[in-house]
Amino acid sequence: AEKELRDNLFVLESLERISQIIWTENTFDDCLQKVMDEALSAFHCDRARLLYPCDPHAATWSVPIQSTTPEFPDVNQLGEEVSMTSEIASLMETLLVSQDVQFFDADHPTKFPPPKQLSIQSLISMVITPRIGQPWIFGLHQCSHPRIWSDRDKRLFREMGYRITDGLSSLLLLRDLEEQVLKRTEELNERNEELEAFAQTVSHDLRAPLRAMHGFAAALQEDYVEQFDETAIDYTKRIVGAANHMDGLICDLLEYSSLGRIELDPKPINLNPVLKSSLHQLQPEIRQKKAVVEIDPLLPIVLGHKTLLEQIVVNLLSNALKFIEPGNEPRIKIWAERKKTCIILWFEDNGIGVSEEHQEKIFSVFERLHGIERYPGTGIGLAIVRRAAERMKGKVG
Repeated sequence: AEKELRDNLFVLESLERISQIIWTENTFDDCLQKVMDEALSAFHCDRARLLYPCDPHAATWSVPIQSTTPEFPDVNQLGEEVSMTSEIASLMETLLVSQDVQFFDADHPTKFPPPKQLSIQSLISMVITPRIGQPWIFGLHQCSHPRIWSDRDKRLFREMGYRITDGLSSLLLLRDLEEQVLKRTEELNERNEELEAFAQTVSHDLRAPLRAMHGFAAALQEDYVEQFDETAIDYTKRIVGAANHMDGLICDLLEYSSLGRIELDPKPINLNPVLKSSLHQLQPEIRQKKAVVEIDPLLPIVLGHKTLLEQIVVNLLSNALKFIEPGNEPRIKIWAERKKTCIILWFEDNGIGVSEEHQEKIFSVFERLHGIERYPGTGIGLAIVRRAAERMKGKVG
């Protein structure tokens, strides 16, 4: 009874160490290597290894992971492809059919003698069948002396194999997912590079004829205005206005696409200089609209990207100046609110407002709630604001 208790305790402690390794190690090779090291130590054998694939019809097999004693290293390099032999193929077939522990020792001779160069005197193995991919073989070799595998050895080996099966399944699924993510990321980077080149080409090819249209229409306005009637003058004004709008649209699209390529190195930034710079850029519009802008003089320091922050502030201020009822003078107030995990920068104005059902829609590209005749613009400004905020791990709404 005491021996049985010691055996049970030994098995439980060994399995606990195996489980601890499997659920704490995240990398495929490191996890399996430490499991084989633990198996070698627990069984006091000379070689513990995983063979792949357990496929008797395969042309080759290899040992990607193993642990050995210095006296009995493997004759093949890790991962080296070894040609399939009839003896190995027969062993694989036996393991696949039985789905249980197979062994040979001094009391149980084998039908499939192992290669002599491996010096194996006793062997125990079982098939490992993860949820994805082909089966593996988990095996232990005793080379220093003829060993009799005890009932405790077989029980521990079997339970260890079950845990390796579960761990291998998780590791293979994780590796498969990581490979898919890496592949998708590479594909996305390629698409982004193609889109960037496309955007640059399109902007050049579109803006060249656009500049010609604008230039000739402006020349007609200046040089032939006395020969034009009101309809011709109106038409030339429309051409110039449409060309300006199209040029602004192309510039905003380029700005929007470039946000994804900006190298971000977040740094502490004082918001007051950012607001001051943004107001300086918009001084002509502020004076023209007779706008009043109130800014909290004690805005906090935030972690972000100065260029993106200025882009956000300029676009939001531009909207506040633009979307105002005719005859009203814009009143804009800017302040900050400190929260536990973030800082909220508030923009309040007396503009026309946005109804609740449209408050998400307006942040999409080309989404407009009003015609350009009443409120000019490209419909991209708020999309730029949102994308810039998201690049800095922020939110806008």
